[in-house]
Amino acid sequence: MDIYQEFSARNMMACLDSETFLDYLLRQWTLRGRHLDVCQVIDHPKFEEIIENYKDEERFSVFVELSRLYQGEIALANTYNDTLLAIVYGEDFDPLDMESTVHVKGDWKYHLWFYYLNNEGYIHEAWELFDTEIYPLCTSLSNTRTEHVQAVSRYFDEICILMQKTKNPDVLYGVDDKTVRNLNELFLLIIRNNILIETSSKQSFCENLVHFMLNKNMHHLGIEFYITFKEFFNLNETPTIIKLVELSEYANDYHAVNVIYGDIQTVKNRIDKYRGDIDGHLEVISEYILRVKQLIEENHSEMLQGDSFIRESFDFFFDECSIYESASSDFTVLSFIEKDYLLRKLLDAVICFFKEQKQLTSKAGNKLEPALSMLIDYELGIEGMRLRNRIISLSPSQGIDYKETVIHDALSQLRDFLTEFYLIELSDDADAILQKFGKKVIEAYDETKALALLTKTYADLRPSDYSVNHKTTYGFTHEEQQRFVEEDNRVDKLMAFDEVKKLLLTAEWQWKNHVQFLDTNQAGGEEQTGLEYAYIVANYLKAVEIFLCDKLVNIQAEKENLPRIGIYKFGKPKNVVVGGEDYRNGVTMGNLYNYLLDYGTTILKPVADKRKVKEYVTHWTANVRNSQIHKDTILSIDETNRIRKDTLVILKRLLSDFE
Repeated sequence: MDIYQEFSARNMMACLDSETFLDYLLRQWTLRGRHLDVCQVIDHPKFEEIIENYKDEERFSVFVELSRLYQGEIALANTYNDTLLAIVYGEDFDPLDMESTVHVKGDWKYHLWFYYLNNEGYIHEAWELFDTEIYPLCTSLSNTRTEHVQAVSRYFDEICILMQKTKNPDVLYGVDDKTVRNLNELFLLIIRNNILIETSSKQSFCENLVHFMLNKNMHHLGIEFYITFKEFFNLNETPTIIKLVELSEYANDYHAVNVIYGDIQTVKNRIDKYRGDIDGHLEVISEYILRVKQLIEENHSEMLQGDSFIRESFDFFFDECSIYESASSDFTVLSFIEKDYLLRKLLDAVICFFKEQKQLTSKAGNKLEPALSMLIDYELGIEGMRLRNRIISLSPSQGIDYKETVIHDALSQLRDFLTEFYLIELSDDADAILQKFGKKVIEAYDETKALALLTKTYADLRPSDYSVNHKTTYGFTHEEQQRFVEEDNRVDKLMAFDEVKKLLLTAEWQWKNHVQFLDTNQAGGEEQTGLEYAYIVANYLKAVEIFLCDKLVNIQAEKENLPRIGIYKFGKPKNVVVGGEDYRNGVTMGNLYNYLLDYGTTILKPVADKRKVKEYVTHWTANVRNSQIHKDTILSIDETNRIRKDTLVILKRLLSDFE
């Protein structure tokens, strides 16, 4: 029974165009929570006729505005906000008192309050209402009942608007971590399966929530959220890629970051494939356009002779918009960016063959909707539509040049993070791995003996021990070789750094034990898998970054005026003091070797070539540190020794180049 019938049954003598009926509607809204039923009455075409005599009374005319709010047709007029709150929640209701009691019933009972706070700019109060009332309410609703789905979708719309208003870091700073977790749970339990909420809206929600998690330093939760709901993230959008990289930096989760690396690599592969296929796409779409032109000329030659709109459309499309010239051009001589622009231009033009109202703009700025679809067969137009849709589905979004740069940088940073996370795991697991060898480990760690081992190894190193020494870019000049040899007996310069000392001495001792174990194992006819060798080089690799980091701190202490070093702090570029707290927590190998290039004349020996120093450190980082060590690494004993020697050579070479 609808409200009309109920009212008539209970008020036999009353009319629908009476004040009694309007009072009845108001009670159904506020006391019974029948918001949908009341909105259906208000939205009826006859409703305005019914209240014609009462439009001047604010408490009744406000129904019209209230209905429009819930139908999403127009924004609620600000002048009605306070009046609406008074009508729905009572004259004494204070919207800024979060402990106010709401006597309204129904699932929509907090919506107007939430809307008021959101619309009036009470952002923190709106989030408090979300945490205390709306989140518990929405998570108790079902995605199988229509009225529940509708209620959740209305709250969701307001939440999305509120999230947009909260994105500013200064505003977001005041939002509790609890709110972010509640949003996470709300999406998990209710939002993702709500059929009334469009996918694009869910994507926007997810991207905003990741932004929240990033700014609230909830990096692990952000990574977990992405992996769980990957289908709602568009990695064709560069801001999304940037945010995921920023989350990864502080997540300290190898497996999760490896997933992100793979997803971004997939986007790169798609762009690479598009690069390889673009000539084929241009050839196919050009052939189609030229074929359509020929058919129009053959079948409608008479119409094209005189002055007509058809002739005007034909000339405008093929000549003034230069579509014929573009389709006939030799695109093989063009650059990739030029090919991409040409392909998108032709794909846009093809719309005119299957859609009537498609406007084109000529080079001269003239605009026209060419009437070409009426000149070709329906099947030919559909062929163009399918061809266009197929190519677009295989094409990345616009801005490929910038996107490739972002993806390249993102993959480079992620490789760096993955290596760092894995090295931490390997270093922590080294003792456990050695313990597994049991009695075959020759003897317990002895620092004095370990130092003797390192001293001998260090003195015996020669430039030729570096595996890429034959390359001119990274090779040694005669003068550089002399400086390198002069470091033979100066291992104490490395030992001056406590953390570096600990890492290298432990690494050398593990190397000695493992080699002895390997000899024993092979003598017994047993084979050792390469996976066991990876942990050995972890401390060697870590020592390089620690050395560079601490060396700059020492130079800063001596000179006291070193330039600041550029790092990324929570995804934002920041120049920090060498040795400061942010420096210790945020500096990476990339920051360090770029700093060597920028300020090498200040911190290196006068004879050292700062560009070459940057080159060989960069090469070692990319080709030894990052590319050789990851979860799938299977190292032979020879590969392990090569990485070990390459890394020790880099350390010795750095010492020969620093003042």
